[in-house]
Amino acid sequence: MSRPTRGNDEFDLFRRAPTQERSRALVERILEATLTELNRSGARSLTTNRIAERAGIDIASLYRYFGSKEAILVEITERWYAKIQAVYARHPATALGERSLVEHLRRVFDEIEEIPEMSRGYQELALLVGMLPPLRALEREHEMSTARYWAGVFRHYGATWPEARLVAFARMFYHQVDDALMLAGRLRPEDARWVLAWQRRVTLGMLRMCIPGARGFGARRALSGRARTPRRRS
Repeated sequence: MSRPTRGNDEFDLFRRAPTQERSRALVERILEATLTELNRSGARSLTTNRIAERAGIDIASLYRYFGSKEAILVEITERWYAKIQAVYARHPATALGERSLVEHLRRVFDEIEEIPEMSRGYQELALLVGMLPPLRALEREHEMSTARYWAGVFRHYGATWPEARLVAFARMFYHQVDDALMLAGRLRPEDARWVLAWQRRVTLGMLRMCIPGARGFGARRALSGRARTPRRRS
């Protein structure tokens, strides 16, 4: 994924590029500590001092590589989105064969759920995306890449809408799924399961509008896959 222009040194990724193995390991510790802090304490309590303390380093070592906590969040978000896009790349629309649409959805969503950021700091990181300009730029790029991917999938299964309309539909599909996961992550497990069940029904209804009479919807229960209830931060 290409990095958007930030226009502000505060958000530059690395003040010093980590070239040595020890330096790269230190950067990974900083990123890991940031995710842990997000998961445990939330975005409002996140500071570079807390990140450094969690990573077991002094603040000067952190600033040697990152100019601000925002720069750390940019790197984490880029990696997170790159992992999601890699899942799509492993399941291109040109290689779906006879796989049903519902089976394809299940496989893709199951793989995305296995991405560590989806259960470690995902809720708080997703909230920050709407607050910081460089993260919003990354989100817009990720959204469009995701929409183009799903538009290609829907086209494979028989969608005949004009491309612009199909991409707009795919963007709505992306937000509908993402918003349901965000909501479920804030609820009690028993309520979250209902939200995810409703989301699956809405998703199937949306797809039948886009691909009426198409093959490949398969068994309704297949869409749930191995989906776990998102963890709620206490």
